[in-house]
Amino acid sequence: TAGDSKVYLLLGKSALPTTIYLEQDADYVFSSENPDDQAGYSVSWVGSIDGDAYDDFVIGSPFADKDVSIQDSGSAYILFGFGSAAE
Repeated sequence: TAGDSKVYLLLGKSALPTTIYLEQDADYVFSSENPDDQAGYSVSWVGSIDGDAYDDFVIGSPFADKDVSIQDSGSAYILFGFGSAAE
């Protein structure tokens, strides 16, 4: 919807359904602090930042106001990859 600022993460599966409904099927949903932050404007795989061999991602939010004295100063959020018991 207009003004939403979300990133949906679907973990790898052996078979994906024909139709994916993000709100229902996402394993994780990242929401910014404010709808107009535009989180997800850029998303990038960055390898393993922390050296644990799991891929990490960076989510850009160019209009986030982390510094209240500077409007639209922007933010970047790191999502660290992880393993599961199924491995």
